[in-house]
Amino acid sequence: MKNNNEQERHNNILEILTEYTQKNFSRQIPISDKRDTLDAFAVGLNTMAEEMQVYIIERKKDLQ
Repeated sequence: MKNNNEQERHNNILEILTEYTQKNFSRQIPISDKRDTLDAFAVGLNTMAEEMQVYIIERKKDLQ
């Protein structure tokens, strides 16, 4: 059974991923001090979000 803190972390990740599906890449998933699997996923997803933001900005420039 998950403790409350872990459940909050899961919920936070899901909330931010939902925003990513709406092309809102402005939020980052917080990284904890645990350095666990959730943190590894968070780092990867944050990196992807940063790259998507850059891609969208560059794409908008190309279309102008």
